[in-house]
Amino acid sequence: MPRRLFISGGWGFLGRAVVRAANDAGWMVFEPRHSELDIRDENAVRDALAFSRPDVIIHTAYRKDGPDAWATNVDGSAAVARAAVAGGARLIHVSTDVIFSGRSTPYDEGADPTPINAYGRSKAAAERAVTLIDPKAAIVRTSVLYDTDIMNPTTRVVLDAADGKVNYEFFEDEIRCFTAVVDLASALMDLCYHDYAGPLHVAGPEPMSRYDFAQRLASHYGKKPELLTHGYRGGEHQDRPGNLELDSSRAAGLLTTRVRPVSELMRPVPR
Repeated sequence: MPRRLFISGGWGFLGRAVVRAANDAGWMVFEPRHSELDIRDENAVRDALAFSRPDVIIHTAYRKDGPDAWATNVDGSAAVARAAVAGGARLIHVSTDVIFSGRSTPYDEGADPTPINAYGRSKAAAERAVTLIDPKAAIVRTSVLYDTDIMNPTTRVVLDAADGKVNYEFFEDEIRCFTAVVDLASALMDLCYHDYAGPLHVAGPEPMSRYDFAQRLASHYGKKPELLTHGYRGGEHQDRPGNLELDSSRAAGLLTTRVRPVSELMRPVPR
């Protein structure tokens, strides 16, 4: 009998990748749309999980900004954690590198969160809430997600900028561990078979700037990388963390999934 997996945010970019990985592994997957389940509604979350009776919950749903961001990220995560405990399900909560300030790297799992913007503060608060409610939960911190084949928000902004459709400045002093979404989805499925609890960093092993990554992605799609605008953080962008290099060595030793570097999936930009 297949094991049962509940994915919040299953219709998002990461959620769809997890659904594909879970289906390939033979899991029975429950993936309600946002219109079918508002995770801010604790009663609805409890009822949905009582109905689906999952063995594992992968919580990917979030909001990056807007008036509902705190309620979705913090209250929604707490509601999922309480329902997980009530139903005896393993919880894997997806978090972000933006809980750190970017001023002291690399960050390992023992680093204290030091968020400097509203999104980071909400995700750090979500981690605290989940850990208090369900100490057995895994807290997976990752970085900017991308895909080399499927259109996604990261790719879209780069291609639109290269085509002159949007004005966007890619910062040379904003360092991230860009992560292939299929690799993260595979790692999350690996964790379904582990009882690991607490923070775990799962991100690409090749830190690079937003600008360097955008150039590679533009070139991968046949665009001219020299058309991209680059610059440095400052002014209205001071609340964007600088270097968010994550130390993912613990996950590399624990999981069977190998998170691949950008240079393995995309050719270097011709100089």
